[in-house]
Amino acid sequence: MKTIAMLLLLCGSARAEDRAAAKAHYNEGMKYYNLGNFTKAREEFQAAYLKYPEPVFLYDIGQCSRMLGDHEDSIRSYRAFLREQSGTPMRADIERFIAEAQEAIRKRAVPTAPTGTVAPGELRPAAPEPHPAPEPSVAEVTTTDTAPSPPKRKWLWVGLGAGAAVLVGVVVGVAVAMSGGKDAPVPMTTLGGNAVNF
Repeated sequence: MKTIAMLLLLCGSARAEDRAAAKAHYNEGMKYYNLGNFTKAREEFQAAYLKYPEPVFLYDIGQCSRMLGDHEDSIRSYRAFLREQSGTPMRADIERFIAEAQEAIRKRAVPTAPTGTVAPGELRPAAPEPHPAPEPSVAEVTTTDTAPSPPKRKWLWVGLGAGAAVLVGVVVGVAVAMSGGKDAPVPMTTLGGNAVNF
């Protein structure tokens, strides 16, 4: 009887340790995700899932893979999430993500001929030989005394364009500074409103 109680106690404490470790990995993954480091975020979410197999981690892994352009892994992760959470309210979005990834895979698989090549069996007409320009005769070469052309105003236009760009930057900077950032939007991630219950 004592051994059964001891085993239950050990299993309970191991489970709590796994949940705490998963939560730590999840929090690290969210930091990386919010910074745009989707590779490290995905690694942290995978570690969290291995410690505590909460289905939302599969969704998070899918999101990171989607952001990285790893279409195969995003499809695998999203499908695993839908298997675990078949009644999720995010089902339509996830199915759209899967369809977009499948389309990207299909586009990648379609072979395209490199630019400037000819498909087998196609013949291009030979390019015509370039004709050399006729040599001017001595009679055609004449000089005229004309007034010199006015100097080009290229630098004037470059200066005006740069000045306008600086002016726009100053106006935008003043407007942002005056707004005080009170109504600045809070950055959102595409991880959805999933809460992890630890």
